[in-house]
Amino acid sequence: MAVSFGSPAAITLGKYRLIAELGHGGMSDVFLAVAKGMGGFHKLHVIKQLRPNLAEDEEFLAMFLDEARLAARLSHRNVVSTHEVGQDAGRYYIAMEYLEGQPLRRIIQRAKSRFGLDMRLHVVLEVLQGLHHAHELCDYDGTLLHVVHRDVSPHNIFVTYGGDVKVMDFGVAKALDSSTETSAGVMKGKLAYMSPEQALGGDVDRRADVFSVGVLLWEFLTEARLWKGAPSSEIAERLMAGAVPRIRDEGVEVAEPLARICDKALAVESQDRYANALEMHQDLLSYVEAAGMRVSVDDLGARVAALFADDRLLMQTIIERQLHRLRDAKEGVEVENLSASSSDHPPKGQSEQTQTERSMVASDRHHEGGAGRPWKAGALVVLSAAAVAAILVLVFRSG
Repeated sequence: MAVSFGSPAAITLGKYRLIAELGHGGMSDVFLAVAKGMGGFHKLHVIKQLRPNLAEDEEFLAMFLDEARLAARLSHRNVVSTHEVGQDAGRYYIAMEYLEGQPLRRIIQRAKSRFGLDMRLHVVLEVLQGLHHAHELCDYDGTLLHVVHRDVSPHNIFVTYGGDVKVMDFGVAKALDSSTETSAGVMKGKLAYMSPEQALGGDVDRRADVFSVGVLLWEFLTEARLWKGAPSSEIAERLMAGAVPRIRDEGVEVAEPLARICDKALAVESQDRYANALEMHQDLLSYVEAAGMRVSVDDLGARVAALFADDRLLMQTIIERQLHRLRDAKEGVEVENLSASSSDHPPKGQSEQTQTERSMVASDRHHEGGAGRPWKAGALVVLSAAAVAAILVLVFRSG
C-alpha cells in the first residue's frame, strides 16, 4: 500500500525531497530522494522513514534509533553508508547512500552459469570483510560493541554495477549499546541462513554471522539451497537437532579446501567454527589465490551490468524524468499519488519489466494530461518491484 501525501511539505524530510516510493518494512517506509545543492546540483539518497504512527511508541522509536545509531558508525567499502540520521517535525529518518546495482538474490536468479564460482567466491570474500568491520566496531571509549548482523543472506548483499559488494540492512543487528533487548526465545533473521543458537533464540555473537556466510558458501558451491525448500518448522527442528547437511554428502564435486572451509563455518557448535570473519576470509583467500581465481572489481561490475542492462536503462529513464519534473515544479503545488494502479507484486503471468513499464506509462499519462487533468508537478511516483530492484532493494524488516 502506498503512502498518501496531502501537502508539499509531506514530501520533504529535512533537506531531502522524496521523488519515489521504494517499499515498506515492518517499521519503516523507504523512498528515493534528492538533496538539492547550489547551482542546480542534485544528489540521490535512499531514505528510510519510521512510520509516523510508530514514532509515538517508545519501543519502536528506540529500535529505529538503535539501527540508526549503529548504521551511522559503520564506515567501510563493503557496508552500505549512512549519511545522516534526522528528525523533521516528529518524522524520524535515516539517509543512506544511493547505489546502482542489484541484490545478490536477484543476480543469482538471473545469472545462473553466467556468474561463475570465481565471482561467487569474490562476493563471499567481500562480505566477510564488511562483516568483520561491523564485528570489530568499538564505542567512542574503545569498548567493543559486539555487533552481530543476524540476517546475512543474499537478500541483504548488494552488488553495484561498478563491482562493489555491500552488506546492507542492519535492521535486526544487535550491539552492546542497544537500548532495546530481544526477548528470550525470539528469533530475528531468515531461518534458512540462521545458526542453531540463533534458531533457539539464545545469545549470539559474531560466529552466528560466520554460520550464515557458511550457508551462502555452501549454496554457491552446490548451486542448491541448503535446506532445499523445507518448511520453516522442519528447518528449525533440524537446526535444533544439529542436523546441518554436509557438503560432501551432496554428490557434487567440490575442492577439498573449500569443503573444509564450508564445514568449519557450518559447525553446529559455535566454538568449532571460525572465531571471526577474518579467519574465514584468510582461509578462503588463500584458496582463491592458489587456484588463480582472483576477480577484479571491474570484471564483477561489468558482468552484473551486462546481466541487467535493460533494467538499468529503464531506471535511469525513470529517475531522469522525475528529476526533470522536480526542476519544473512550482512551490505550493499539491502532491499527487500515482499508486492507484501499482502493485507490490506483478499479476500472475506478468513479467517484472512489464509491470515496471506500466508504472512508466501511467506516469506518462499524467504528465501529458491524459487523465483529463494537467500534471501536478513534484508528484511522488511509486515504483514497481522490478524498478525498486534496479535502484536498491533494501529488505527492511526492522523489528
